[in-house]
Amino acid sequence: MKFMKEIAYEGVEILDNDNVGKGVDEYSAADIDGIREDWSTCAVTSIFK
Repeated sequence: MKFMKEIAYEGVEILDNDNVGKGVDEYSAADIDGIREDWSTCAVTSIFK
């Protein structure tokens, strides 16, 4: 999901191998936690409109 978010925000230029993950081979636990928080906020907002 973080990769999809990066594509959405950065555009297709992020697909260049040097840009994927901003040059980081793996996402950190903090990155994954941030995506979980974003996803849960979006889901809760959508459900309880």
